[in-house]
Amino acid sequence: MTSVSKYITDIKAKYKEKYSDDEFIDSCSVAGGFNLPSQDVLKYLKIDQIFERLFKAGNRNLVFASEMGEAKKKVTINRPFGQDEQKLIRGLVGEGSSSIEDTCFITSSTSIGKATNPSSGPYKLVPVNENGDLVASIHLSGDGPIGSKEETKTISAFIEKYLPKDEKICMFCGDTNITEEKSGVSSREEIGQQIASALHQLNGKNWLVFMSDLKVDKMRSGFLLYNQQLKKSTYKKAGEKSEEADGTILAIRIPDNIESIDVTGIPDHYSCYTKTKTLKKSVERVEPVPIYTFSGPIGDSLNSSGQVVDEVFLDHSVLQLSVEKCNSLMASEVLPRDIRNVIVLNMGSIANSGVKNWNTSNIDYYDKIVTADKKLYELIKEHVGGPKFDEIVGSNFDKKNGIDKKTLTVDKEKYDELIDKSVDIIIELKLVINVLKNKKRGGKIKTLKKSRKQKSNKRMRFKNSSKRRR
Repeated sequence: MTSVSKYITDIKAKYKEKYSDDEFIDSCSVAGGFNLPSQDVLKYLKIDQIFERLFKAGNRNLVFASEMGEAKKKVTINRPFGQDEQKLIRGLVGEGSSSIEDTCFITSSTSIGKATNPSSGPYKLVPVNENGDLVASIHLSGDGPIGSKEETKTISAFIEKYLPKDEKICMFCGDTNITEEKSGVSSREEIGQQIASALHQLNGKNWLVFMSDLKVDKMRSGFLLYNQQLKKSTYKKAGEKSEEADGTILAIRIPDNIESIDVTGIPDHYSCYTKTKTLKKSVERVEPVPIYTFSGPIGDSLNSSGQVVDEVFLDHSVLQLSVEKCNSLMASEVLPRDIRNVIVLNMGSIANSGVKNWNTSNIDYYDKIVTADKKLYELIKEHVGGPKFDEIVGSNFDKKNGIDKKTLTVDKEKYDELIDKSVDIIIELKLVINVLKNKKRGGKIKTLKKSRKQKSNKRMRFKNSSKRRR
């Protein structure tokens, strides 16, 4: 009897082939495979609403934004920007390219100039005054200094490789990806001081580096339906600490001859470093901070000073200081007065990033999608083996036994049966979601009866076609 052998990751394409509803199947990957919080906050996690928060923050502020897109020409723009939004963007679409790039600035300021990227590095520069002072929005390699594709680097060598040496730069803001795990440096204080020292070596200036010490715990989980990056799946083992503070920085150039640095009024969870010492240590929090959780609607996302209310935006810490404070630390009126705050945000590649994209049209039904995903996994697990659904691990964490490396090998008849059953699960999920949507709109339950009949007819077509193939 003819047998079929397929990588687990190839089976999703077969679902699409048999069901012929790619759009619905893709819509089930609602959040890149990341574990989401309780149901009551999902209403704030729709892509358009998240971007609306970002652009609201750009009003009378200077926002350093990263992970806005993948910067590849072949990546489809699934979340284009309207005219009003484009007016706030500095340096997002590359010259001669239709792709959305990684880093940019969001601001309503008329004093902020055009963003440039002189060396095609992971940063953007923008002039902030008539003297030509520049600020840099950065996002360094996700592998960090340790790296996975090249030799291990020190923090200093890592920064020298990726950041510009321009002496006119007065601020570096964004995600360095320099964390304890990715740098091999076990002390957060040592990391901060090494970053300040590396920036000094870069252009000969002295730097004040602010970092948030809030720890976040983010993990991808799930199977083919929910998680489009199976290789990155993992779970938290009992007694194991997986939370970590991220590598986001807000670095300010300070005068060489400054006698004292005033760090009063800085948020409790920020630490502040120079190249030789820690000027301010954060107040430690024992528990990790919830991610993908906004505390309220968009209208309440900023406080009376124009700063972001939430300490974490999606899965990265928010760093922000008033322009008045920044200019005071630089001992000069560097930043323009038509902005109130400098804010550092990370958009988490939720859009315009290819396979990483979130698909939030059905995010309200996250729990239903996860339940269906588990059913699909149990079907396949029976033939390939593997852990419990909540303990799926990808090859990034287990190179030999990662779920994405497993192969399903069965006879042709059994393979067709598995695909048919899987498609039935997906059809049933869509029916449930459509019924729930209809009820929200005030529709009648009879829609379910009609849908079930359609489902039965479709299943019969699959079975008949299977018989013909035999």
